[in-house]
Amino acid sequence: MKFRFIATSCFALALWLNSYAQLGGLKNKVKSATTPETPAATKPEAVAEKPAAASVQTPAQGGIMIWPEGSGKLSASEPYLTPLHQKYVGKIVFADAKLPKESATESMLKNSFTLNESIYGRVFAQTAVKNYAIYKNGDPSRAPQQNDKSEYYIKMLIDGAEQKFLFNRDDNSGKYEAWNTWALFVSAKGDDAKQNRAFVIEALNKLAPGKHNIKLQLFGGDNTGDHTISPIAEGEFTLDVIAGQVMKIGRNWASFKAEMSNPALEKQVVEAIAAHGNRQKWKETFSKAKILDKDWYVTRAEFTGLILYRTINVVVYAKWPDGHCTAQEFSVVQQYNNGAFSKTTEYNAIGTQYQIDCD
Repeated sequence: MKFRFIATSCFALALWLNSYAQLGGLKNKVKSATTPETPAATKPEAVAEKPAAASVQTPAQGGIMIWPEGSGKLSASEPYLTPLHQKYVGKIVFADAKLPKESATESMLKNSFTLNESIYGRVFAQTAVKNYAIYKNGDPSRAPQQNDKSEYYIKMLIDGAEQKFLFNRDDNSGKYEAWNTWALFVSAKGDDAKQNRAFVIEALNKLAPGKHNIKLQLFGGDNTGDHTISPIAEGEFTLDVIAGQVMKIGRNWASFKAEMSNPALEKQVVEAIAAHGNRQKWKETFSKAKILDKDWYVTRAEFTGLILYRTINVVVYAKWPDGHCTAQEFSVVQQYNNGAFSKTTEYNAIGTQYQIDCD
C-alpha cells in the first residue's frame, strides 16, 4: 500500500507540473502577442514601404515638392550646364552684364549696384518649372496639381515690403518647357533694354538716397490661382541710390525704326492723334510721329472689290504732365471717295504703348 501511495503521488505531481508548464507556455504566447520584442521606435516606419505615395501627398522641406520619378508627371529637364548652376540651385543671381547660359562664372556675379549701372539676373532652378507641384491658392492642405502650362511669376520686395505689382509673369511652355535656367532683366542696356519693365525702373527711381535691399522671389503657377507654396528660386541685391542718378529705361525714341519718310504725312498723323486724344480727354501731349509700314494697306469691299479706304501703322511720341514719356502705336486711315483717297488722315485704332526715356 505504501508503494502504491508513493506511485500515485508521483503520478499526480507529474501531472501538476505538466499543467503548470502548459499554463506558463500559454502566458508566454499571450505576452508575445501583445508586447513586441523590440521597442516600436526601433522598427521601420510603415510609410517607408511607400515612399512615392508619401512624397506625392506631402510637400518637401521648405514647401517645395517636385514630382517623383515614376509618378508619370515628371517632365524632361535640361542638364546643369555650369558649375555655377550646381552651386546656386534655387537661387537668382545678379551681374552688371548678361550671364551666358553656357559660360557664366562666379567672377561675373555682383550683389551691389547703383542706379546708373546695368542689372541682369539669372534663375537657377532645380528642375523645369512644370515639375514643381502647385496647390490651390498655395494651400499645402490641398491636393497637389501639375503646372501644365509651365507658368511662373516673380514677386518683388523692396526693403522687405512686397510690391503691389509683379516683377514679371510668364511661362516656359513649348520649346522652353525643359528650361531650368533663364535670364532676367532689371535694368539692361542696348538691344536687351526692350526687356526692361518701366514700372520696375520707376519704382526704383523713387527710392530715397541710401542703400536698399531688392529681393526677387520666383513661384511656379499663377499668383491668382494654383501656385507653389514657396519660391522655386529667389535672390537679392543691394541698390545704392545716389542723389542725382537716374535709372534709364534704356528704350527711347531712336529705338523705333521708321519704314517710310513722309514729313507731311507725319504732321497729319500727330494732328489726327492729338485731336482724337482731346476728344477722349487724354492727358499726354503728342509731338512727333514715325511711320512703321513701308506702304499703305488698301481695304476693298468683299463682294464688289471696290476700294473702301487705306490704313497705315505709326508710332507717336508723347510727354505726360508728370514728366514721363511714351511711344504709342496707332493705325491711321484715309477714306476713298470719288476715285481718290482723302487728304485727311484720321485716327483708326490704338496699339501698344511703351514708356521710354524722354528725349
